[in-house]
Amino acid sequence: MLIGGASLFREALAQDVVHSIVLTRILEPAYDDCDAFLPDLDPATWTRASHLELCEHVCFKVEPGVIEEQGVKYQHELWARTYRSGIIMHIDTI
Repeated sequence: MLIGGASLFREALAQDVVHSIVLTRILEPAYDDCDAFLPDLDPATWTRASHLELCEHVCFKVEPGVIEEQGVKYQHELWARTYRSGIIMHIDTI
């Protein structure tokens, strides 16, 4: 598990040591004063998993879709690395 700033995420993604990402994507507000972000995920390398796969991966029911709390809109996502062979790593083996 990695928890850290943008440079740590960028380095881990570049070294191919991360096989899945559980992401909370903030949709609104923009938070223009934030200074650290996860780098954009390359669609040639990363595939968004289904909501069911997300729930199975974290072993609990995750609220689907966009959630709004105290004026903040967000959603939970699971991303899996796609390898050059075109095989997507099976979520249950991550």
